[in-house]
Amino acid sequence: MQIDCHYYGTYFMAYQAGFSAEDAAVIAWAAQTVDELDFNRLRILKDSKVNIPYFITTETTFQSVDDAISSTGFTKKVGDYITMLRGIWAPFHFLPGNFAAAMEDGNKVIEHTGRKQISFGHQTPYSDSIEVGLEVGNVLYTSSTGPEDLKMVCRPSTGTVREIVENAACQYALYYKSERIKALCAIGICMHVLADTWSHQNFAGTPSQWVNGCKLIDHDAINANYFFQTPYSARAIPNVNSPTFIGHGFAGKAPDIPGVTWIMTSELGIINRTYENRPRFLSGMLQMYDAMKYIKTKENDPLISNEPINSEPIYRFRTWEEIKSQCSFGSITADRCNVEEQVLYMALCVLDNYLLDNRHSDELVRVELWKEFLHNQKISLEKYDFNRYDIVSFVDMARVHRKVVFDYLYHHAGISISLDKVDNLIKEEAISFRYSLLQKIGEIPPMKEFF
Repeated sequence: MQIDCHYYGTYFMAYQAGFSAEDAAVIAWAAQTVDELDFNRLRILKDSKVNIPYFITTETTFQSVDDAISSTGFTKKVGDYITMLRGIWAPFHFLPGNFAAAMEDGNKVIEHTGRKQISFGHQTPYSDSIEVGLEVGNVLYTSSTGPEDLKMVCRPSTGTVREIVENAACQYALYYKSERIKALCAIGICMHVLADTWSHQNFAGTPSQWVNGCKLIDHDAINANYFFQTPYSARAIPNVNSPTFIGHGFAGKAPDIPGVTWIMTSELGIINRTYENRPRFLSGMLQMYDAMKYIKTKENDPLISNEPINSEPIYRFRTWEEIKSQCSFGSITADRCNVEEQVLYMALCVLDNYLLDNRHSDELVRVELWKEFLHNQKISLEKYDFNRYDIVSFVDMARVHRKVVFDYLYHHAGISISLDKVDNLIKEEAISFRYSLLQKIGEIPPMKEFF
């Protein structure tokens, strides 16, 4: 998703969930800041003597990808770049969740691939697909024991999502009365990540051709000249774990535009499959509402089973299709929906028909529609400003969120990402980034003056 949904959409759903306009604005700011705190802003903040306690960036900047591909990075080898990129992309934009043994019906774990390489001239290490897992040599991989890149695949409605919602609820209860901005930043960060589990599903925040390699076959986005594929798609691909293969770069902007229908063929064995973004985005908005309602009031708890299957409890998250079938006029269950549910349903219908139907690939065009919509609802939200609230509070909560994700991945999926190493690599990259900028303008101070 982009600023139209991360900023304006998050604000609207927070307001609907019962937060005041002032609190909803902070939540929306934090949700958008996840896409804004890049290495350049980190450099500016440090130059301004802002006392940021940690070197952390949350934006999926391609500056580091570019450095890794061209091997012109200041200090790091490609392996270090991959570690750093995973430490940013996975916890903040492509939340891993493809390892829970028990998931909601209709949202099963991806347990098999098995197509031969279809895009870039390499052969997949996986054999032909079978029903229950991946067969590599004599080893049968399942979702809990399979290759790490498959476990890193982003999926909605998972235990990982539940974990970050619980963390946001804890931070809100702990800090709201004493450090309000910090508490609300925790919610905004969580909402950004939760929303992206819907738009970024089936891609991973780790460099892997087998997961992220794909071809965008077709799309119906408006203003096609603005719609682009990743700038790396035309380059020579050095290897299957190249940083080019991170996220949904090879699918262009298709997953992030709310009204677009698109067709993709991918390395996961998905051949010419059609995706509609509208129901995905609506389900993401609904889950943000449910999560924020739960955080604020402890209602709508998505945990529905305390009897774990294969050591994983079952989590139940509502989807747009479910609430539509229950609350739409004329449905057999419409009379059972309370007033709050009907109001929520009507709000989602407005989003469906007025905002999330928009297929324009320029996010600024979609932003103008959101501003008009909020004005008609007699709700005002100022234009996003990176400097509006306390960035130190945001950084504190971003680091807590990231640690929660890393801990969960380690204990539930056996995926180990070192928090300290990621921090050190980000610090080095920030220094390198500033150094390269100063090189361009001919101002290169002694290294000790950096940070």
